[in-house]
Amino acid sequence: QAAKMGVRVVSMSPGLKHGIPVANGITEEKFLENWQEKSVAGRAQGLPFGDNTFDYEVALYSAPLYLEYDANLEYDKFISEIIRTLKVGGRAHISPVSNVDLSLLKVLDRLSEKLTFKFQEYEREDIMGRKNVRLIITKK
Repeated sequence: QAAKMGVRVVSMSPGLKHGIPVANGITEEKFLENWQEKSVAGRAQGLPFGDNTFDYEVALYSAPLYLEYDANLEYDKFISEIIRTLKVGGRAHISPVSNVDLSLLKVLDRLSEKLTFKFQEYEREDIMGRKNVRLIITKK
């Protein structure tokens, strides 16, 4: 669909390179055979793209999976990489961010010269019944 609209989509996956197991019933062999055709290997804390590359970035269900273990350090790297790779005026949507904590807010505040942000609740709840929140970042 995106190609029909003239939109170029780049997908990124940590893949097996970073020890993340392959999901959704795809065999390891099939994943290794096809992943490079559809995806770039990498992690949000060190995006494998140049500065000012994207108009729009989406992190859908990746932030809670890859940032839980050391939020203080990882949020800083994650948000800094988003800002580095976005073009001026570019936007990033990160969801869900269901447990917004002080460490994330401190990072956003520290980077406030480079970005504006807002949190937006949306209809789907997490497994604990909490409202999910989307973080929308715009690069200044």
